[in-house]
Amino acid sequence: MSVAKPLTADMIRARAKAQAQAVGLAAYELFFKALAKNFANELQGFNAAPVKCSVAGVSVESLPASRQSGNLFRFSSPRGLLRVWSDADRAFDYLLAELCLGGTGTANLESEEQRPLSKFERRLRDTVLKTLVFTIPAATETAHNVVLVEAEPETEDQKLIEPKVEACIALRLLVNVFTLAGEITLYINSEELSRTLNVVAVDADIDDQRTLKTLENCPFELTVFLKPQMFPLAKVLAMKPGEVFPLSINMASPVSVFFESKHISEGRLDVAGDGINVSLEPHDNPDFNPPSPLL
Repeated sequence: MSVAKPLTADMIRARAKAQAQAVGLAAYELFFKALAKNFANELQGFNAAPVKCSVAGVSVESLPASRQSGNLFRFSSPRGLLRVWSDADRAFDYLLAELCLGGTGTANLESEEQRPLSKFERRLRDTVLKTLVFTIPAATETAHNVVLVEAEPETEDQKLIEPKVEACIALRLLVNVFTLAGEITLYINSEELSRTLNVVAVDADIDDQRTLKTLENCPFELTVFLKPQMFPLAKVLAMKPGEVFPLSINMASPVSVFFESKHISEGRLDVAGDGINVSLEPHDNPDFNPPSPLL
């Protein structure tokens, strides 16, 4: 049974922010596709079996300091520094061993994922990921005509500075070979990527405020219907002026909620002080027809 959740401004903000981020990330689509193609071409060099690499998902995430050590790559362009962190799931480690060591992908993947990563597999992963990440300059040049080069290593003083949480674009790339699939995730500093590629990302906070301001000035009709009740016609005809219409419904019974005559949810009533609150809960029946008002 679903739990009723009140419709709040935070829910509206979250949806508006996600939509704004999706619009902003679409500006990098060519770069992401070029990068996936480069990864596939690079991995194809390890084995004759067909390799496919595709974009599995893109999101904006915070990368904590604890996940920034050991897998950082630094590039530079005329517009400044671009930092990239790489990661891969356990399924990719197994896929990589099969791909690079002449396997056929027929071993028991389930048992392989249960054992710890060996030192050799860890080194193989790090070496291959470094090779793949260094195809990023070719992707930026292809998609945005931006030339990247490997940046100078950090100085000793820079290494002593405590890392902070970084706002990153998390790009998930799905690799398929044989009957195996593994995922690589690149965390690219969002501000640096926007500056490097000269792409202005959508400001989700500004878009959020515009959405809420529009909603504040937008009148709408929200109608709540009680569920239909059986009532004998004989009793209706026998009713006298001023007589109360009895309903066998208690406050715990569900109600139907309509927004501008369209059914959006089931709900629950709750008396609060001098008013009545309506808490919304999901409704999975798209063919539901509104009942006629009873009162």
